[in-house]
Amino acid sequence: MPESRSMASSSRLGSASIAARTSSKLSLWHSAIQDLLQRGTWAQAMRVQRMLIRNAIGSIACAWAANTCYSTGNIFSSKSSRDQSRYELIVANVVWCGVLYAITIVLAHVPAMLTQRFISLPRRRPTILYCVKELAWGSGPWLTAAVLLMFGLGELIAWLSQSYGISKFKLEFYGIIICNHIMNTSVILTARKIYFQKTREGKDRLDRRRQKRKTPVIAIGFLMNSRVSPMPSDIVPMYISPSFWRGYVNSAISCLPVFLAGGYVQLLSQMRIAEQSSIVVACFMTLSTLAKLVLQESAKHLVIKKRIRSIRVMCILVAVPTVLIDTQARIVLLGMQDTDLAAAGIFGMAILEIFVRVGKAFAVTYSIRRRQGYVREYTKPPVQVQSPGRASRASIQQSVTGRRCSSVVTKQIGFELWRHQRQAYHTAELNADMYAEYIAIGCSASILFFYSNHPHYSLLRPLDASMSESEVAARKMSQLYKLLLQVVVEIVVDYTSIVLEITAGIEFDQIKGLGSFLAALFGTTAVINIIISAMMFLD
Repeated sequence: MPESRSMASSSRLGSASIAARTSSKLSLWHSAIQDLLQRGTWAQAMRVQRMLIRNAIGSIACAWAANTCYSTGNIFSSKSSRDQSRYELIVANVVWCGVLYAITIVLAHVPAMLTQRFISLPRRRPTILYCVKELAWGSGPWLTAAVLLMFGLGELIAWLSQSYGISKFKLEFYGIIICNHIMNTSVILTARKIYFQKTREGKDRLDRRRQKRKTPVIAIGFLMNSRVSPMPSDIVPMYISPSFWRGYVNSAISCLPVFLAGGYVQLLSQMRIAEQSSIVVACFMTLSTLAKLVLQESAKHLVIKKRIRSIRVMCILVAVPTVLIDTQARIVLLGMQDTDLAAAGIFGMAILEIFVRVGKAFAVTYSIRRRQGYVREYTKPPVQVQSPGRASRASIQQSVTGRRCSSVVTKQIGFELWRHQRQAYHTAELNADMYAEYIAIGCSASILFFYSNHPHYSLLRPLDASMSESEVAARKMSQLYKLLLQVVVEIVVDYTSIVLEITAGIEFDQIKGLGSFLAALFGTTAVINIIISAMMFLD
């Protein structure tokens, strides 16, 4: 009898727990549907997308401006870019790369400087012109030397390509990466020097470092009392800038992703994916999407494993490979002769993107709710156990309650910090991915607009070069239709995904203060993307 009663009670408890889980899941779905039907969700999604498109237009404008410069070729020649020789175009592309990268890397550091309080400007914030002047004054000699070095390198590689036929190796691109790193190092060191020597935030940071280093020296002898020897208080915090070449070597590893990106574009340009069969194109699009997802998840895993708390690092690691991969994929879609297959590829990418984003959103919110459930279980009051002595019971309960309260508060604070960080990482990943999609569309459109009918960029036009003017016009009109289709589909996909992600519990307000950083990041990424494509697609 006792065994049957225990079995019945355990079965009742099991059925009750199953019913509780089922009811909790139904309540979650009910609340999600209620959130989806609210007008506030749709309005918030509209605000997020409006800000996203507005900021992306600026980055796309940077890409088109860079392509306009490249399309002019040698500006000192009386001939147009189409009539210039390949020798001239190699040198012109290398010089344009140096000039554009110098301007871009200087402007990319301006948004961070605008938030600082300069000692020389005690009553007002610095202007853009003031920040540019400070950066150019400190890094100008290195920038000029790098541009001159790139000009000489371009002349040498153009002569070698003309004499020995080594143009297929694209040595000019891999050479300019080394020169661009000179510019990057000089601007970074200059910005750091300005921060520590000319801003109040930098001075305060040096003061805090000095306070940490002022460790007291305790002299203990045979006597029981001790004596504290303070550090001298008149030490002025000084910033010692590292040597240029030491900084250049220490940060040289940052050139590796650019080398890999160039090799990826070079390989695709030689394969001419757009003119292959539909099976090859479908495999390429699938592999591109999988590669993008793998890189994004690897970046997220790296940030979490290394405990990197900077959301900006997450944005950089997600955005840069996404822009590069999506640009090449959309160049293939725009360059395809089969319009129906291209449209199918566009809609296929859109549907896959919606499913992936919604799946990630529900995975994030599920992990948060599961951990929240663990914290709630831990914070439940314990079951009081009767003890024989009243006084001993009261004292034990008081000590246990005190320790438990402190532990509960620690658990709750830790959970809130973890939840905020998880939401911020996912929101940064989403914003970077959406920015990258629009920039990839703009970059691919500008590349095909300037170079699809250029005689020195045969890799971007069909192998059948004997096309009449009417056929060329029809091809450009087809590319325009496919471009408009991509833009409309991407807007619909992003809006739908944002609504579903807000319904799932994603908080898009986590990265409100990163507008200037995202503008600088994606403007720089767009220009670098154009530099890579313009150099690699040249015959």
